[in-house]
Amino acid sequence: MTDFIAIKNRIDRICQKKGLSEYKMVFSESSSVSATASARAIRDTQTSASSLLSFTASVGSKGGSSLTSTYDASSLEHLVSDAMDNASCIESMSQCFIFEGSKQYEGLEDKPFRLCSTESLAAKALSLQNQMEDSDSRVQSGSETVAGSEMGRICIANSKGLVLQRQYGYSLFMMNAIVSENDESKSAMDFGVCDLSDMKMDRCVSDALAKLHGSEASGGKCSIVLSSYCMRQMLSAFAPVLFGKSATLGLSLFNGKEGSKVASDLVTLVDDPFESSSPVRIQFDADGVATETKKIIDHGVLDTLLYSLSSASEAGKQGTGNAGPYLGASETSFFSLYLEKGSSTLDELLLKAGNGGIYVEEMKGLHAGANASTGDYSIECAGFAIKDGKKDRPLKSFTISGSFYDLLKSIEGVSDDLQWGLPSGFRRIGSPEVLVSDVSVSI
Repeated sequence: MTDFIAIKNRIDRICQKKGLSEYKMVFSESSSVSATASARAIRDTQTSASSLLSFTASVGSKGGSSLTSTYDASSLEHLVSDAMDNASCIESMSQCFIFEGSKQYEGLEDKPFRLCSTESLAAKALSLQNQMEDSDSRVQSGSETVAGSEMGRICIANSKGLVLQRQYGYSLFMMNAIVSENDESKSAMDFGVCDLSDMKMDRCVSDALAKLHGSEASGGKCSIVLSSYCMRQMLSAFAPVLFGKSATLGLSLFNGKEGSKVASDLVTLVDDPFESSSPVRIQFDADGVATETKKIIDHGVLDTLLYSLSSASEAGKQGTGNAGPYLGASETSFFSLYLEKGSSTLDELLLKAGNGGIYVEEMKGLHAGANASTGDYSIECAGFAIKDGKKDRPLKSFTISGSFYDLLKSIEGVSDDLQWGLPSGFRRIGSPEVLVSDVSVSI
């Protein structure tokens, strides 16, 4: 593990020599091991390690940044000089904040974590892959299983004496089942974050088989039930509209709407850096501000957007401890962003959707079909017709379109099953299934 304190001390001396009194640095590093199995054999194993140091110099309240992944004396000297040069010529009106630290941070303990061995990951991946291929003769050789282990660390320090560090570590698996019958192929996935011993095949084969022999959807407007996966995809694509920076730039229709009704009463959207099931909990943001749990939307009312110190200053708001993405820039991020679960079962949502409704299970090319600046989306999907309160025949490719803002207002049901996607750094997204009325469907 890289000695961050030694790097910090070298930079402090360089800044003192150059007469730079205001600065901050963010250091991140990660290591991972994985094994991939396919066709009853280990296809490959991989190990990786990376790190990055971002340095921001504040000159006349303007911040200039520079990056490096090498930490010798010459590289650090250039890092500081480049940041100072960038600060002196920057035209942005955004103020660079060097934060002295919050009065209190959540007491999170860094639990010891060791990467799993390549051998243990390979054995687990092969076992799961063989189980998948044994489960049905229609499973194809292109199916694969990945078992992996990842750990990382984030460290920040600045010229005001603030030093904060946080570690994470977890193991994960992903299974992609490809099935084929009568020259038609479909796929489905299982994945999870858990200990090696708890990794298991769940529904990927049965879900893939259920998609075979689909028919066309009917066009027009209907009620849809979005799977947890699809709603997480929507939240990921449109997360920028929740950022105060986007609102200030006119890239979010939530601009000026804090305190106003913007969604269905059933919608409570939370950002919780301490969510109990998260393997990537963290008590500070990239500015060094203490993080906190907050309801972005509370029963349909926009309570707050997400702000770094810089974007809060521009908007005349208080910071929310959401500076990111831990690369030194005063951009905005979330941590564990999720739609709160409701009280309905999935069967109850399907029944309420009625005959003619659609269960949307899969989205393709979402980021190409979603415009966060306008809120508009037009997304190719796959799923199932709903009949008599059940998922019925599979549906071939169809397109749903509309506005993300209207979708939030049209949610008529939220399931009681909150599911999470895989983490990415210190970020992850969760959602239950949701019932949305009057969605445009075309083929």
